[in-house]
Order: sequence, then structure tokens, then C-alpha cells
Amino acid sequence: MIPSPESSQREHARTASLARIDIISLGASIRDMTRGLEHQWFSAYLSGKQQVDFKNAISDPLPVTVGVPQGSILGPLLFILFVNDMPECTRHSSMDLYADDTTMKTAHKHLASVEQSLNEDLSSLTAWMAANRLILNLKKTVCMLIGTAQRLASLPSTELTIRVAENSIEQVKSSKLLGVTVDETLSWGDHIDQTCKKISRKIGLVRHLRPVIPHRALMSLYRALVVPLFDYCDVVWGSASDRLITRVARLQNRGARVLTGARRYSRVTPLYRKLNWKTFSERVTFHKAVLVYKSLNGLTPDYLTTLFRQVQHQYRTRHVESAALQCPKPRLECFRRSFRYSGVKIWNSLPSAVKQANSLAQFKTKYLHSS
Repeated sequence: MIPSPESSQREHARTASLARIDIISLGASIRDMTRGLEHQWFSAYLSGKQQVDFKNAISDPLPVTVGVPQGSILGPLLFILFVNDMPECTRHSSMDLYADDTTMKTAHKHLASVEQSLNEDLSSLTAWMAANRLILNLKKTVCMLIGTAQRLASLPSTELTIRVAENSIEQVKSSKLLGVTVDETLSWGDHIDQTCKKISRKIGLVRHLRPVIPHRALMSLYRALVVPLFDYCDVVWGSASDRLITRVARLQNRGARVLTGARRYSRVTPLYRKLNWKTFSERVTFHKAVLVYKSLNGLTPDYLTTLFRQVQHQYRTRHVESAALQCPKPRLECFRRSFRYSGVKIWNSLPSAVKQANSLAQFKTKYLHSS
């Protein structure tokens, strides 16, 4: 859902919205999609009365008129079905949906064209929501202009005028999207700032617990609390500037010293060897290689599966499966750091035996043994 790096030199805008589902509209959609027994089953599930149990006090039964039963397994699926055709209402912008997070993005050389495209599509989106009895949550809807620092600095103005009816949409310089903070220059500085603060707190907790729990339990705690913070979406932000990545690497070094009981300024190379760890940059490279393998073998969504193309050979050989990927030519440094470019470079550098792995598990094993 993040704008593609190769187009980051152009102006982009992002809107994120949350919508509340209405039971009346959902019922109408189910009538269109189901018949007979299936319709009766859905109707029985969505209608009737519901009680609330709170601190051993049970409310009086009240009819359910809006939404789906809270905490239900079927509820999220019904919501996805309900909003599945929402992207079809826009003409100029592309739309990405993940559960109730929606992202619209468009690109153009001129800022005025960006504003016009977004305003027209937001007007269409508002009409679609009204027809489906949904509400656009304006408090959680923001827009952002994305481009290189040089491009943004060259603009006479970077202010966007985006409106929904009579309401202006707030413009921000960064915004969190599915747990990743995206900033206007795709530097990932804000995300790394927040991530480092979280990691530092968790490592401090592990350090305080080290004297009182067994080492094996301490390792499990570190893997559960700290490692996911390093790994989450690192294929996206893990190619930030060397200055930012150094901050993250130093925190991993601190974690190694805490787990091994080493002094504050001890060399980390023997500690990494003892813990069987890879450096942060090596972990990012590994995760990118895994994602490329999954993309080439149909284990990812289409927008990743179609991202890479193999070099075409005139004659088919037994090594065609491990053929090199076509490497795009980067014009900007931000694209050189992107997954689309760096993923190709990493894949092409792998031994053929690793790339020809028959399964994801085998690929990971062969990669780790070859590195």
C-alpha cells in the first residue's frame, strides 16, 4: 500500500479512511448474493437480539440494527465482501484495501492535477459510501504529498487543498499505515525513530529480568518482545540511509551484550557468533531474498508476483528456473534503495542451487547454509 519508489519523484497524495458498516446495507447485499438456505442462514446470523455481559451484569436483550456481532469470526469476511467493489468508484486514483484501512494514491507532474484527481475521486467515493450507507471518518482521514526532498523543495507550494463536501482534509508530513510510519520523502526516519524507542524500552526490560530468570527463558522473551520490532516490514524501511540503519544496528548490539552479560563496549562479533546471530543488514537481506522467492513462486499477492521478470533466454535450458531477473535502471537513490531494485540485485547474486529450492523451507535452509 506504499507508493512505488520508482514514482516517488512525482507528487503523490494519500488518504486513509475508516468506514462503519450498516446492517441494512449488508442485508441488501446478501440478498443479492445468496438464495434459499444460504440467505436464511445469513439472515439468522445477522438478525435477532443481543445481550452484553460486563462484570457479571447482563443487559436486557436489544435488537441488533447496525453492524455485525462484535468479535465474530464471520464479521471481517462480511465487511471485505461488502466493500470489495469500492475501488471501482474512482477514475484517477488507485485504491488499496486492507481490512478497514483504505489508501488512495495518484501521481502527476503538476500539483494542481493531483488535487483535482483526488478531489474528484473523493467526491465519487463519498457518493458510493452514501449509496451503501457508510460514513467516511473524517477525523482519521489525512492526505500527504510524497516526493524526493529535492522535488518538494523546488515546488512553489507543497500545500494540498483536498476537500470532502465542505470539510478540508488534514495534510500531514507522516502517517502510520498498517504499523509503518510513512513520511513525505520516504526516508523512513519517523518510523525508525519510533521503532528505536520501542526496542530500547523492551531491551531495558530484558536487562532488568536477566538476573532473575533462566537464560533460556530470557532468550525466548527477547525473541518474543524485541525481534519482531526489528523484523516487521524491514524489507521496506530496512534500506534507509546508513545513518538511520546504524541506530537500529546499535540497538541490536546492545541486545547481544544484554543477553550474554558482556560489558557495555565489548566487541559484538564474538557475541553474534555465540548467539548465532546475523547483523541487522544481513537479516534485511535475508528477508528480501525470501520475499523475492515467494514472489517468483506465486506465494504473494499479484502486485508482488508481477514485480519481477526473468531474463529471457533464446533457448530453454535446465537452469531456466534459476535465470537472472531483469534489473531496472535506477535514476534516483530512493529507487536504488527500494525493494524492487535491491531485491533483484540480491536474487541475482545467489547461487543457482539456492534459487532452485523446491520449497520455501528448503530455500531458507540453503540460503543460511550458503551465507
